[in-house]
Amino acid sequence: MGKSKRTLEIVLSGEAVLDGRVSVPLFTKTLQSIQEVVVEIGKSEIQRDPTKRGPAPTAIKRACELFLIGTEPGSLRALVELPEKEETLFPDFPDFAESVLDNTKNTLDAIVKQDDKKFYKCIPNSIYRRRILQKVIKIAPTEDSDYRLEIGTEDEKPIRLIRPPKEAIALLEAFSAETIEEGPDIRRSVVEAKGLAEIFKGNITKWIETYDMEELEFDFQHAWRPRKIKAAGKVFHLVHHIACAIEKQEGLFVSEYEPFGILAYGETREEVMRAFSHEFAILWDAIAQEDDRRLTEDARTLKKKFLELVEEVKVYEPEENEGY
Repeated sequence: MGKSKRTLEIVLSGEAVLDGRVSVPLFTKTLQSIQEVVVEIGKSEIQRDPTKRGPAPTAIKRACELFLIGTEPGSLRALVELPEKEETLFPDFPDFAESVLDNTKNTLDAIVKQDDKKFYKCIPNSIYRRRILQKVIKIAPTEDSDYRLEIGTEDEKPIRLIRPPKEAIALLEAFSAETIEEGPDIRRSVVEAKGLAEIFKGNITKWIETYDMEELEFDFQHAWRPRKIKAAGKVFHLVHHIACAIEKQEGLFVSEYEPFGILAYGETREEVMRAFSHEFAILWDAIAQEDDRRLTEDARTLKKKFLELVEEVKVYEPEENEGY
């Protein structure tokens, strides 16, 4: 499939892509976030006031709407394309859509390279910079994630998205030192609250006091499906993939694998995967390598499951910060 100046190629690969298949949550979250980034960059291009509430102007949506025009198996490759130029839209731009895509590429490159000066040049407004950065971070995997994400335009070398470290994120967002020190936990979220408010004609005009509040979670993560697990200097080669669902609960990511009784927590998806791998290795040493005579009946059953699942165990030298 050929590419043009109006086309983006999105490549998902790694353990999360099984035989050219990718989970719907991962695929749709990736495409939706990229679409949102393109729209935000479009608004930045025309210097729309970012403090204005409400949806993006119809003209930007029409010019920046991405269409899926095809996918290829293997590592999943998806081509998305902007519509053809409408002469009545943005007459001051030679080709608004092509300009937006070109800026999208440069913006992603600046984020990956942690180049705050280039990021500022691409997106001068700090509000748009934060919005775009937050959307990119949402889908950019870390080095030890179970998937890779690459995005390219035209015939140029694709950009591999990697989530920047926290210090680089703060620099790219252009927060002041005072902001970082005084309010690192401030964030926006969807909540369900009960309290006392002033109401005029059916609308809340002033919120006075909160009696009860619950943060609503909508971040459904794709399942981690490892075929090998690394931990404690060992790599466990499995007979088949196992599916470990990862959910967000009360601000933490959680994965429970009932067959082995493993419950892992972490602040990020990757931390959960490392914690899971660590627990897997501990159980292997304590249960699967133990003499049956020293195990309870339940433990012998668990040992049988381990031995049926693990095809081979090899010793390896873990890299720094590698946990699974």
